Amino acid sequence: MADAKIDKPALFIAGSEDPVIRFTPTAKMTAVLPDLRGSIILDGAGHWIQQERVAEVNAALIDFARSLG
Repeated sequence: MADAKIDKPALFIAGSEDPVIRFTPTAKMTAVLPDLRGSIILDGAGHWIQQERVAEVNAALIDFARSLG
């Protein structure tokens, strides 16, 4: 399973202050997510971005969903 891939359209959203992004570099995500369509880092937000930046996260998710056709 070490070579498993998620072959569905994906969008990565994180806060710039989220410690998780330190050990999950976005540059390496395409190896697991070959259909990664974007990466959004919200400046100043932490780990709970959906609560910290409701409008921005919702807008990004709606735009992503619309882009799927």
